[in-house]
Amino acid sequence: MAVASAVAYRPPRLARKRTRQAVLVWCFLAPSLAIFLLYRIIPLLWNVVLSFADWAPLRTMRWAGLDQYEEMLHDDVFWEALWPSVIVANIWQMLGFYMIILLTGLQNIPPSLYEAAAIDGANARRRFWRITLPLLKPSLFLCIVIGMLNSFTSFDLVYVMTGGGPGRATELLVTYIYKLGFSQTRFDYAAAVTIVFFVLLVAIAWMANRLSGGNAGAVETD
Repeated sequence: MAVASAVAYRPPRLARKRTRQAVLVWCFLAPSLAIFLLYRIIPLLWNVVLSFADWAPLRTMRWAGLDQYEEMLHDDVFWEALWPSVIVANIWQMLGFYMIILLTGLQNIPPSLYEAAAIDGANARRRFWRITLPLLKPSLFLCIVIGMLNSFTSFDLVYVMTGGGPGRATELLVTYIYKLGFSQTRFDYAAAVTIVFFVLLVAIAWMANRLSGGNAGAVETD
């Protein structure tokens, strides 16, 4: 009992020291957390609310339900922006960067694996499917995610060079959202498109992660 009591008991001095350390840590984190809350969490929550409302700067907000999302299903510009020719051009532009990522992944594969497989009688095709491709999955996941995100969010390049034209040939969802909000003052519909855009990017990242084995980016612990 005496040993248990001694272990459970913490001197007030040690408790005060840990409290001061915790307060100091939170003081350092507070500015970053406040900025993250102010510029990330609150706008995201407001955007979700706005996507279910009918609102403009000079009009009283009213509940609209799924009206914005229903309109999106019949919006030809939305579907044209979703299926943006810019994606192919952006992937081609970043091809060299992707090759560096894949080359780094290839260099991290131990040569002993290929030697052991060759000794066991595996030909080049089987070595590729059994060794190279599985061990390159994290690199492939990174290339897919970066490529899709860059293709969907190349706002500055498209807006400066073409503005989404000719017609809607180079329109992106991000440029379409900008035009809805700041050119047509349809902030409610722009919010709905933003929510769909966000869900789409999360789904792409999730599917790429699943295709790469489901644990891309995981940290191994001993």
